[in-house]
Amino acid sequence: MKFLSQAVCLLGLFACAWAEGEDEAVVTLTEGTFDEFVTSNPMSLIEFYAPWCGHCKRLAPEYEKAAQKLKGTFPLAKVDATVERSLADKFQIRGYPTIKFFKNGKDFEYDGGRTESTIVDWIEKKTGPAVTVVKSADELTKILGEKHVVYVGKLKSDSSDLYKTFEKVADDNRDAGTFVAFVDGGHDDSIAVHRKDEGETPATDKSEAALTEFVLAESFPLFGPINGDNYGKYVDAERDMIWACLAPSDYTKFASAIRDVAKTFRSEYSFVWLDTDEFSSHAENALGVSDFPAVVLQAKAGRYVFPSKDITGDALKSFISDVKAGKIEKSIKSEEIPESQDEAVQVIVAKAFEKMVFESEKDVFLEVYAPWCGHCKRLEPIYTEFAEAMATELPSLMVGKMDGTANESPVENFDWTGFPTIFYIKYDDVQAAKKEGKAYDPMKYNGARTVEGLKEFALKNVSPSLAKEGGATGHAEEL
Repeated sequence: MKFLSQAVCLLGLFACAWAEGEDEAVVTLTEGTFDEFVTSNPMSLIEFYAPWCGHCKRLAPEYEKAAQKLKGTFPLAKVDATVERSLADKFQIRGYPTIKFFKNGKDFEYDGGRTESTIVDWIEKKTGPAVTVVKSADELTKILGEKHVVYVGKLKSDSSDLYKTFEKVADDNRDAGTFVAFVDGGHDDSIAVHRKDEGETPATDKSEAALTEFVLAESFPLFGPINGDNYGKYVDAERDMIWACLAPSDYTKFASAIRDVAKTFRSEYSFVWLDTDEFSSHAENALGVSDFPAVVLQAKAGRYVFPSKDITGDALKSFISDVKAGKIEKSIKSEEIPESQDEAVQVIVAKAFEKMVFESEKDVFLEVYAPWCGHCKRLEPIYTEFAEAMATELPSLMVGKMDGTANESPVENFDWTGFPTIFYIKYDDVQAAKKEGKAYDPMKYNGARTVEGLKEFALKNVSPSLAKEGGATGHAEEL
């Protein structure tokens, strides 16, 4: 048995030596060869890996087979990120393997599969002609029957400005669908998208910017599920969204009405179905709803909740129109306004935020905390002592706190990613921002979490107008 083990071991060593002796199609890059490789190849795929990474080991043979298949036409390379740390830092490599697609010196995330066929298919889609040219209606019909999303340009000439625009938009948005040009002198220079089961939708504005927006909007389903597989695509698109938070039974009930509304507002919003049987926590934490069925309009300006569980087409259309017209108030996650404020530290909630912070006619120290946060618990007695001291030493200062887990920011520029986050809102700067019609950008306190540190900061930064009025007791002269 011992002899057999040794024989197997020797056989394994021989196999490894043989594999390493083969001509690898994947190019190994270092800091010294990287730039020249990227510069000399208009397009390439580069894997950043770690030798100990299991996923990298499983990818290696598939990646090599893809490289062998594409040898001479498209280069694949790899970088040992544990050795070439400067390259890993430059491209912000945070996990392994990370694969990047390089085109004309710019890098893009690779989002394809990890088998030979999926790698090759992804590359061919990225590097082949952006536009498929057909010469007959039969050819076009065949493609429309095979592909789910097809952008069709029925164009008079392949040398026109519109053809060039169509080709550029197609090249910039290859993942949006299939782009087909049917060139014929008798055509009317029209562009439309064809989606299976949804028919044809024409592009009304054929400028490059408008056509790009049209392609982006039409690349998403009219109304479809959102999940871990496609969530990133919706986020990257940075479009306003309408979330239908529904259990599967409610989806069956309301999908038709929502789909009809989506046809009207598709150019402005992405309509998605969030399965609340699976993603109820996302609905509650990210959208602020826990009672289903629910519809939430999430826009850059804020979040708006449809006021009824009975989702009809007419009511939903009216709701969206009213939001656009500014007739609907934003939905903000908030605790109730306290009935009384008896403590030195004032309790601030989202629904009273603007009144208490921006209309207080005082400077404001605001701690955003979490009840479970250990740092916040240690800060609490210090913060309370500081507030009690300021009540007499600096009456022009309000010291407040807000539970960041039960309230969300109702205004622009007030964001937090950890606890505690301490803001200093300067009265004079708030007034100046109002006059200029700008959003106020608050200061963040990053000093010592001591009574002395907080006091020193507050006295140093008191608003001049409040100091002149005597708000900074005993310190107006210094300031």
